[in-house]
Amino acid sequence: MEKYRQNILLILLLASVWPLAVYPVERSTEASRTVAVAMDVMDGSIGDADVAGDGFRIKEIDIPESGGASAYMQHSFIVDGSNAGDIRNGKWAFLLTSADGNEVTVETAEGGVRFDVAPVSEPDGYRIEDGGGLSGKIVFNGEIGGRSVDLAYDVTLDLKPSILDVSFEKQDNVGFDSYNVECEVRYVGADYLYVTLEEEYGSTARSQFVREPYLAHFSCKHITSPYYAWIDIVAENKYGRDLYTIELPPYVQADIDNRNVRMEPDGSREIRVFDIGGQYIRTMNALSDIRSLPGGLYILRFCEGDEVVKTSKVLVR
Repeated sequence: MEKYRQNILLILLLASVWPLAVYPVERSTEASRTVAVAMDVMDGSIGDADVAGDGFRIKEIDIPESGGASAYMQHSFIVDGSNAGDIRNGKWAFLLTSADGNEVTVETAEGGVRFDVAPVSEPDGYRIEDGGGLSGKIVFNGEIGGRSVDLAYDVTLDLKPSILDVSFEKQDNVGFDSYNVECEVRYVGADYLYVTLEEEYGSTARSQFVREPYLAHFSCKHITSPYYAWIDIVAENKYGRDLYTIELPPYVQADIDNRNVRMEPDGSREIRVFDIGGQYIRTMNALSDIRSLPGGLYILRFCEGDEVVKTSKVLVR
């Protein structure tokens, strides 16, 4: 009986000290694992390409901050940072994600602080993101100032077309209250333009296809002078479209805004103003005096003495 009582006491004693003998060891093991992970991150072996250590980074030099980098144009990148020009054994790469999800090297270069990426010629071979874009990466590795540097920069290239520049010139049709507009448009990502002319009081819109890639020229003829008109220019492909609108104010309104045309002070030349019903309102000696008229549509008769040399309509807003 005495031996049984001693065994019971021994079991109770072991049970009371067992948690103290086991749990601290498990917590110590977990703590060691946490410290090891933290040291791995601090050592820079995880994500150092994105961190761009030692103050260096990849910087784009021709992509606007608002985005809009077109896949159909060349883009250039540089290493930015102190002593970035002291590069040795530099290697660049441009990577895109293929349709099956693998990273593909599209372009490489060696040496130099600058890397030029050519337009993407066959975008259908790569994974196209929602919204019509390509996701890629610019990678650089080399030595700068004797230190090893690995950098990466994520880029998104838009596959929708882009209208880059629009210029136009108005040409008056002498003897008529109309004018023509000659346009030049620079664009990428599409093979043609679709152009629509809409006039303020016109019953229909006039449209045309301009099948002149990259640098297109076209005319919009016989636009009524006294009213507003709009020219919509659309570049479109299977990934999306880009729209540019030219607003053309009434030609007399443009004259009022841009120049002050004086008539002869002796009264031999004058502008007689009538309302749309033909009722005489007043006589002016300067075209800028139209500003003083209440809003509405007026008929202007440009006179030399008793002779009417020109008649026009103007919409005053």
